[in-house]
Amino acid sequence: MSTSKVLIDALPMLTDLILDRDLSAARRKINSVMDGAAPIVQTTFGRCVATLEQYPYKTAKARLADAAQNATDPDVRAIIEAFTPPTDPGFYLHPDNAPTESRYGHGNYRAPRDVEPTSRARQYRDQRQGAPRDSRQARKDTKAAKYFTDKDTASRHAVDVTAQPNRREGTTYGTGLDYDGAAVTDVRTLPCVSCWIERANNDTATERVNAGRGDDGLCLNCRETNQPGIPELPAPHTRATAVEARCAYIAQHTGKAAREVLRSEHRRYADPYAKATIEYWVDAFMPKVAPAPVNTDNAPIEAPADAEADPEPTNDTAEPDTDTATAAPMVTPAAEAPPAKTATKRKAPTCNDCGGIRQVRKGQCVDCRNLTSSDKAKPAESADTAGDPNQSERPAA
Repeated sequence: MSTSKVLIDALPMLTDLILDRDLSAARRKINSVMDGAAPIVQTTFGRCVATLEQYPYKTAKARLADAAQNATDPDVRAIIEAFTPPTDPGFYLHPDNAPTESRYGHGNYRAPRDVEPTSRARQYRDQRQGAPRDSRQARKDTKAAKYFTDKDTASRHAVDVTAQPNRREGTTYGTGLDYDGAAVTDVRTLPCVSCWIERANNDTATERVNAGRGDDGLCLNCRETNQPGIPELPAPHTRATAVEARCAYIAQHTGKAAREVLRSEHRRYADPYAKATIEYWVDAFMPKVAPAPVNTDNAPIEAPADAEADPEPTNDTAEPDTDTATAAPMVTPAAEAPPAKTATKRKAPTCNDCGGIRQVRKGQCVDCRNLTSSDKAKPAESADTAGDPNQSERPAA
């Protein structure tokens, strides 16, 4: 039996399976029939199915009848006649009810003559062709906006809590672009811990890193000149250990500028876990910054001119009142109530001799110190005069 005869005999069975919604059995049946079919039979089968799906029933029936009449092969004519249904099978869908995606697969091309101009399949294809252009334009706009954003201003609010109060945070120009900030090239990677310049990508792919002993933090030039770097880490170490080792090295070699350098490192890291590690390390190992004293009375605090000067000078020669000292009960320091902490204005030291306040040191002002020094020099001059017999007294003017 020829393949066309087998296919024609299998069509009623395929129709019943499709109507019963048993598509798996229908697929297995058609595969078994088409495996050994000739190419002309497979091509005719595909064209008949496409005709029934792409055209309304009356148009499809007329096209199949015309194809059967013009066919020269009897097997092809028999297949086309068998595919001509007596009633509408419902394969054709009106453009208003057509699916939004092509039923022949994602991205398959369909000739314009096989698709009506108003069909949704063409509209969907046009949308898919314009989607890459829209996505590319969106990516370009995003990159441009990210490039022209003042990175320092955008990130300082979250990191630098001691921002300069006199720095303008608003829009620099009418376009919102800070040309000075855009002209500055930002360091893309962590800088070298010795010369503080940007490192190349090859500087982080050293034998030490490949061996799992951590990055030394140096660039190629500093490494060749044997500059000190981050000490080696144990072979199985975590990302947090490497970040903490870099923080410890920076704090050890940068001195008072360590906090500012670590703030810059915090801004350059894109990994939130690395940022959290830096924050934890600074909070645990960096010295705390003492807060400024608070003056509740809003009065200026005057520091003494000399640390050795007594803020409240007393007369050391005065004798204590024996009666008062005897009558007053002895109070131990433990029993005394703690004095109330009130902000009081400290008095400037005064001179014990004249009560002046000019350059008071050791209980004397500058004028009294000059008088005291001159009085000490007079006896020495008198002794020199008495020892010279040739020296005669001059009458006072």
